[in-house]
Amino acid sequence: MSSRWTNLSTQLNQSLVTSLHNKGVPIKTIASITGHESLNEFSRYLEMTPEQRRSTIMQLL
Repeated sequence: MSSRWTNLSTQLNQSLVTSLHNKGVPIKTIASITGHESLNEFSRYLEMTPEQRRSTIMQLL
């Protein structure tokens, strides 16, 4: 597989994973859908914005 295809595949996977997570789909379900066998492998595809981090921290306070 070419490097270019790998990069596109990674970007699409990140987009899918992040979109499903933002819609409230459980992480284990997303990992299963995308074929990731471990949550460690899966986690590199999950993106979080600075605003999502701030919002989560504010909920804890």
